[in-house]
Amino acid sequence: MDQSQGEVWAVLLPVLVGGGLALLGSLLGPMLQQWWAGRTETQKLRVERFEQLLATLHAHDHWLELRRLQLAFGREDVKEQAPLHKTRSIAALYFPHLLAELNKLTIQAKRYEVWMAEAQRRRLDGKLSEVNHGFDEAYDGYLTSLHEFQRFAIDYAVKRKGKV
Repeated sequence: MDQSQGEVWAVLLPVLVGGGLALLGSLLGPMLQQWWAGRTETQKLRVERFEQLLATLHAHDHWLELRRLQLAFGREDVKEQAPLHKTRSIAALYFPHLLAELNKLTIQAKRYEVWMAEAQRRRLDGKLSEVNHGFDEAYDGYLTSLHEFQRFAIDYAVKRKGKV
């Protein structure tokens, strides 16, 4: 290689490298931007679903109270479905690692509902003084499981610094 060719490459090489970087940036930039925006949207959706999961737990607790008043004391019918089904759906789709703890809560909620049906039977049989028999055990089991699940879910969110 003679001196003039070396001078050409000394000028041409930075131009080629700069052009290559510019081309690479124009190709990769939009892809990286799209990836980052998608990741941000996914995270935002997961936070919304996590909040919805906790809100449906609260709604289910309220639903159980209305159901208890209906079955044990003959109050107004509860028409809507149990919100716990929605909670399970959200967990299955977005937070499957919460399902084992949610199953424990579901079992206790079902036991509480069985107590309600038994209280209804006692009420309909005219045994009004026995309607509340076993309430403390049934409700305490459910309430303990509810608090354990909430604590588990909150600990999960705290460990991930809110990036559920």
